[in-house]
Amino acid sequence: MNERDVSLISRAQLAHYAEVSRAAVTNWQKRSSDFPEPADAANELFELGQVADWLSTRAVPANARHPHEPVGTTYADRVRANAVNRSAAETPRPSSAPSELKSGPDEDETQRRVWRWLDLLRGHLHVSETCEVLLALLHMCAMHETAWQKLVQQAGRPADLPEEAAEVLSPQTHALLARVSAATFCELTGEIARLGAGDQRRERLADAFDYTLSAQATALGKRGGNFRTPDAVVATAFGLLTFENTVHHVHDPFCRRGEFLVAAHRWLRSAAPSTRLRFSGTSHTSEDAKRNLEIHDVDSEILGGPISPGVLPDLPYADILLTNPPFNHRRPSAPPDERGLPYGIPPESNSNFAWLQHAIAMLATDGRAVVVMSPSAAYSTNTRENSIRASMVEDGTVEAVVALPRQLFTETAIAVNLWLLCPPRGHCSEVLLVDASELGGMVSRTRRSLSAEDVGAIRTAYRAWRAGAFDESAKPGIGRAVGIEEIREREYSLHPPSYILDSSGSADAEAPARYAELTRRLSVLEARIPQVDARTRHLLKEIDEWMR
Repeated sequence: MNERDVSLISRAQLAHYAEVSRAAVTNWQKRSSDFPEPADAANELFELGQVADWLSTRAVPANARHPHEPVGTTYADRVRANAVNRSAAETPRPSSAPSELKSGPDEDETQRRVWRWLDLLRGHLHVSETCEVLLALLHMCAMHETAWQKLVQQAGRPADLPEEAAEVLSPQTHALLARVSAATFCELTGEIARLGAGDQRRERLADAFDYTLSAQATALGKRGGNFRTPDAVVATAFGLLTFENTVHHVHDPFCRRGEFLVAAHRWLRSAAPSTRLRFSGTSHTSEDAKRNLEIHDVDSEILGGPISPGVLPDLPYADILLTNPPFNHRRPSAPPDERGLPYGIPPESNSNFAWLQHAIAMLATDGRAVVVMSPSAAYSTNTRENSIRASMVEDGTVEAVVALPRQLFTETAIAVNLWLLCPPRGHCSEVLLVDASELGGMVSRTRRSLSAEDVGAIRTAYRAWRAGAFDESAKPGIGRAVGIEEIREREYSLHPPSYILDSSGSADAEAPARYAELTRRLSVLEARIPQVDARTRHLLKEIDEWMR
């Protein structure tokens, strides 16, 4: 949880996070006229971010500081750290994915170790920095054994790294380690070394790396920018893929930290261990992606540098393409590539249909793509976007659209859709629309996740449709196979909830007009998202610099 997310807490919770008595919180409120007003007055609940900001000028007295807390520690530091740790404890584990995506022994024990290590570093580094250091050390232990052994032997001097370790760690990580006490560093490296000893050492270290990535996404929130795709979304995307033909090349055109490629490698290696596979991707954070893929033993080709949707990389066509691109962002100004934008150039204000066309253009003859996309792409009334969507549908490239629930992501509460795409067929008879927006359950106050049963229901609906045996009555309300005539009548809208009738089977006569007005308003609001996000990132950067 990012303390700037809207999260309401009581006085008792604030006292717990700040490690003070409830009476102290009451005194803060009574004696300070600038103490934040309750965001929920009826229940006396305060917004965590506002309270943390107020506490940022109140240093913890020397006689109340913990041994690991440096001079100048504020109550805000405590609140933020404890709030993140509490959220992390509530974060759904990667093992919530279906069984074919699971890996690693004793995941509960590994998770417990990770939170202990982050807590060890917490008194020396900001919570996001603790994750960066831990990721670097886990990767070194797994992939650079000689450098790791040298580091462990010299663990008492974290500021003076042996030459072998200094060549592996980045200068930024080296600078962070210099702020860690010798005793803490020695304890931390010793515990990681014990985890990385014996049988299945790589699997244990990779699991710890996964959990640390989840913690990093939680800590950074929107400030992380390149956030991680949740395991529930990765698992659902895989549920929409069928493998009638041999898979040779898996590609992710915006692979973030490589989570889709890692999952693809894990699944395909178990399903077809003798097949020679190629994994590739492009990433703004190519080094992070490479490190994640290396520790999971994925031999991959990751391209760095600027990424422009619609400008195709010099790579073979993909049998499987999975991606979670940055949607609702402005389209880069790179010259358009006709191969990558076969259905037209989208408006400069939004790159959604550049990414969707990019995915189609990268597919091999029998390939399939699953793209995580903003719901607005399914119903946008922008003239150019609507024209592109209509052309894609008529050309048979859109097989299915799945509406997923809100709150699956750590960094944002927005819902997403999954678009299942295929190469052009020249015609379309129907499209499967699945409304899974009500599936899943809350795993914390701000996070939702999909169970294996939820993922299975979506997968079953799609595979039954592909087999020509889809029965809408089998699970009422989850999906419909919508004929092309109806889609044309609705001006090529592919918004699943608008096609799913209520359980009684009766339609509201006024629903189409209300739906048209709501989609228009949503399009206007979502067009403003990039500007609002840019301004928010700028302000958060200023605040971070001021706090440092």
